[in-house]
Amino acid sequence: MDNLHFIALGSTVVLAMLAGTLRSLKGNLIYRPIHQARFAASRCVGVLEGFLWFLCIASLLGLAPHPVAVVIVFMIVASVISSFAIRYREERRSLNRWLRFAGDQRVALPEFLDRFADGCRSGIARRAKYCAWRMVIGEDLGKAIRRSKLPVDADAVAAYLFPDSEHPPMTATDRSPVSTQQEIQRDYEAAQSSIRSNQQLIYIVVTFVVMVFVAAFVRKFIVPTLDQMQEEFFDGASHSPSYFLNDWLQLSETLGYLCLVLMGILGVLVLLSPWLPRAALRCVPWFGVRVIDRRRGEFLESLGRGLAAGQAESELLKSSANIAKSHWIRVASSRAILMLVDGVTAVTALCRTGLVTEKEKVWLANAEKNSNLPSALIQLKDDLQRRQTYRWNLRMAWFLPLATMLIGAFIFLHAFYMFHVLCTLIGRMAV
Repeated sequence: MDNLHFIALGSTVVLAMLAGTLRSLKGNLIYRPIHQARFAASRCVGVLEGFLWFLCIASLLGLAPHPVAVVIVFMIVASVISSFAIRYREERRSLNRWLRFAGDQRVALPEFLDRFADGCRSGIARRAKYCAWRMVIGEDLGKAIRRSKLPVDADAVAAYLFPDSEHPPMTATDRSPVSTQQEIQRDYEAAQSSIRSNQQLIYIVVTFVVMVFVAAFVRKFIVPTLDQMQEEFFDGASHSPSYFLNDWLQLSETLGYLCLVLMGILGVLVLLSPWLPRAALRCVPWFGVRVIDRRRGEFLESLGRGLAAGQAESELLKSSANIAKSHWIRVASSRAILMLVDGVTAVTALCRTGLVTEKEKVWLANAEKNSNLPSALIQLKDDLQRRQTYRWNLRMAWFLPLATMLIGAFIFLHAFYMFHVLCTLIGRMAV
């Protein structure tokens, strides 16, 4: 057994070193001028690197077959993945923020993406380089973004395609410091809210998974031993004072596994949210409406920036139909274009396609009468974001204590069973 553990440990170290070497090689293939970058080779190296990391984790799990140790390993892996996800989101926010500024300065987009990618350490670097390369070979911006899967928000693309100024580009001194500070403050508040909510969710999920696995370990290895001892002392486990707790343990086990399955299904639905239709998204609890509002906010701010730059609604909707990440946003934009051709107003078309609600339609219609529609669309995006934050904080205000209490009750039930059995046996022996 010691030799097997030594071999598994050596394999883990070797695989980790090989995966790290391939990661450095992938970086060397990406971080070079766009005409010298090797995108296909970097993708192949990335796939091989991921496979080696998978083998490394499998070898590490072979060292720790204990259920609790397995959960600890998964917690470490989840922490590493979370750190990469946080870095990805921060670099994505930086990309969109600088893209809006590049639109004001009329900077060449391929050159901007090439230089921006040199400072990234996530998958955005390869996507930015690939998007810049496709634009250099003659593709338009929408097709390049779609093929490279660059995580660019619709409002950032609109800010680049349709800058706020209709005349010469603004300089750094011309840019309003008040609006810049407000934009930075909004981004900071959104980032803090997202990080806080993710931390709360990770805490709940990891604690619940640890609880279920520890309880399964107790029921598999400790409870049978206690039942055997009760059979010897009480002429059968059914005559034991602790026998009534077995049904509660069985019920808690069923509920725990059911919650795990539901959490897995919910996670899959969240991952598939960019491709789900709007009707299916509304059926996803907690996250569905949040995803819909976030996509709508991106679209509305993009439309507001374009209208402020003097662009036609049809051109903006065509741009959204080409570059929007969400499938239902692209479909709704295409439907809105057809309605505009039939003579329907822009606000009515947005309402009929589900991009704005009936209440929002009344407000936008009044803003359109007052020639204030662009700023109203941008303000509506801020309102949607503020409502998301308030709604999420309100949910976590009652869900976090409730989940903590239920997890504590689950653990207390198992602990009470073991101590009750032991106290009963000790009392029986003392008589």
